[in-house]
Amino acid sequence: MDIFKYDQTDSTNLRAKEMILSGVSLPCLFVANSQTMGRGRQGKSFYSPKDTGLYMSLAIPYDYVDCDNVSITSLTAVAVALAIKEVCGIDTGIKWVNDLYTDGKKVCGILTELVCEPLSNKPLAIIIGIGINLSTRKFPSEIESSATSLFVSTDIKEKLYKKITDNILNIKDNSFMDEYRRLSIVLGKEIYYTVNGVDFDGVAVDINDKGHLEVLNSDGTRQILSSGEMSLKLKRD
Repeated sequence: MDIFKYDQTDSTNLRAKEMILSGVSLPCLFVANSQTMGRGRQGKSFYSPKDTGLYMSLAIPYDYVDCDNVSITSLTAVAVALAIKEVCGIDTGIKWVNDLYTDGKKVCGILTELVCEPLSNKPLAIIIGIGINLSTRKFPSEIESSATSLFVSTDIKEKLYKKITDNILNIKDNSFMDEYRRLSIVLGKEIYYTVNGVDFDGVAVDINDKGHLEVLNSDGTRQILSSGEMSLKLKRD
């Protein structure tokens, strides 16, 4: 598998998309030492300072796994959590659907994107973008209260991205969902969430095998959350 490395780039997801459209052989991996335009879900940015994080994008063929974007994100969260445990000896939990937490703060974000052929709109590939704070100590003011690091040496970066990649490529079905549920920091918790601008609150009661979250709302109704156009916040204990 080809690995493309950058000291600095705007976004490894953008580099992956360019290479996919140019016909690169898949799967392939893109790794950067820093990003000037690191990207997260819902148009948010991912802080990617030099020398303190792992910023990577794995590009796989569209038909490599039989999953939708939510399921692929869930698969990736498990793959990353298991890799961090093996390589760093650190336990992390998954905040549905795409963030890994430790000590109550975010340490990793995941962004999956579909790439289609421009003229026919035929799906070509899926890009799995992963950002992990390895040793970052200073964060922008808007995220300093919610972000943290693993506080490990960046010397483990290569070992970590290789293990993450192996984990992702070796999971091809929904057998990972039991582990996803075990690692969830949302299940059984009271949550606030927003869908299409409307606020709700309730209890997260289940995550199905597609990675969708089932919520028992405070008004007694149940809702299955699968859309990427939402925010979710745990109620404070």
